[in-house]
Amino acid sequence: MSFNNTEELLLHRKSTGGNINILQIVEIQDEKDTIIKSSVFLTSTNHDWLYITPANSKVKSAAIYISQDNLKEFLGDNVDREMIQKYMAFKLSMYHYTEGDNEYSILLREILSTEAKGDLELLHAENTVALIVERFFTSMLNDIMQKNFDIKIDNWDLARIEDAEQELVKDFSILPPPITHLAKIASMSPSKFKSCFREIYGAPVYQYYQKQRMNKAKSMLMSNKYTVKEVGIEVGYLNLSNFAKAFKKAFDQLPSDID
Repeated sequence: MSFNNTEELLLHRKSTGGNINILQIVEIQDEKDTIIKSSVFLTSTNHDWLYITPANSKVKSAAIYISQDNLKEFLGDNVDREMIQKYMAFKLSMYHYTEGDNEYSILLREILSTEAKGDLELLHAENTVALIVERFFTSMLNDIMQKNFDIKIDNWDLARIEDAEQELVKDFSILPPPITHLAKIASMSPSKFKSCFREIYGAPVYQYYQKQRMNKAKSMLMSNKYTVKEVGIEVGYLNLSNFAKAFKKAFDQLPSDID
């Protein structure tokens, strides 16, 4: 997609489940067509995706949906797939992000300018998408190797903890599930669950919950569809003073400052 915006704009893709990976490229230009920001994200349909574009800018974006089978086909048999899956589970909770560059910019423009009127145009578009995917995941593999990334959790436990994470952030309008309930979903003891959760998501269970809670509040406020009171109630605050304090702590601004 490509569009111009005169005001600060929030792009928000909501979680739909299904565990499909999404490679998203976003390029922001100013009024003189100078690139001011270029980003490449690996996200997932299991998580919300938020991106704020500045006012008076031109936005170009493309999303490439990658199924687990597509990913396995790309990775082949010469890499440690289990390590890749763990790395992605850890990164996707916060987005795996990299700065865009001139080559990504060229590839993005090729996608947006291609009109699939026939087999030749479609083949060209598919090749361009394949180049983007190959470039991104090659960079990811290099990142894994250089940082010696390793999470000592097997894939079965990893999948169960992801199920518990989805239960944790399912509904912010009510009290969060107790650790014992989440541990039961993950089929492990509470102490093991807390340890594994922190290793994967980089924060204790309820600290992670609060971060996601405030992110949802901010996205709702930036949509300009809800009042501060409505947002506070939606994320579980009946006392707006407490909501304002929590929001201020998270973003160094009050909910009423969002316009």
